Amino acid sequence: MFLFQKEHRLLELHRKLAAGTWHPLPCGLHLIYEPKPRAISVAPFENNVVHHALVDVLEPLLGRG
Repeated sequence: MFLFQKEHRLLELHRKLAAGTWHPLPCGLHLIYEPKPRAISVAPFENNVVHHALVDVLEPLLGRG
């Protein structure tokens, strides 16, 4: 859904991050059954966008591992 309104959603996300009002969205829960039954958490796409932006900025400062 994020990609259907990519420009608008990115601008809104930027506004929230700049204002300090962004909060991570709750993860979704998916049940899978192969190779064994288990529940996995899946982060919303918006959370992943913020995560990757942070990694791009912080990784050069902190180094890799």
